[in-house]
Amino acid sequence: MTRTYRATVRGRFGDLTAEQRAMLLAEVDTLRLGFSEEPVLHYDRSLQNFTYRLEIAVDNDVPADADIEAEMDAEERASADLDARGLPFRKLNVAGVTAMDDMKINRPSRLRES
Repeated sequence: MTRTYRATVRGRFGDLTAEQRAMLLAEVDTLRLGFSEEPVLHYDRSLQNFTYRLEIAVDNDVPADADIEAEMDAEERASADLDARGLPFRKLNVAGVTAMDDMKINRPSRLRES
């Protein structure tokens, strides 16, 4: 059974060079919001903290194991993206993983069928 997760990974930038800071600042106003299969990096102009938002599909029949697998995958993908960009980082941790398949959607009463 495939389960879909939304994961948030947080961390702090390490010692950025002047070139890295300039590159990040040039992109700060064009950052996409939301979750996607590709790691989406979010940060502000202070260039201290960052957040990744990822959508992860895990094929595992045991929900507890799938949760752990999603957390590990999220951290690995965020770390790999930072390494590929050549950005130093520290204190990388998974702040949250939510199984979208377990979400209950409460519709307003005006939208419910009678």
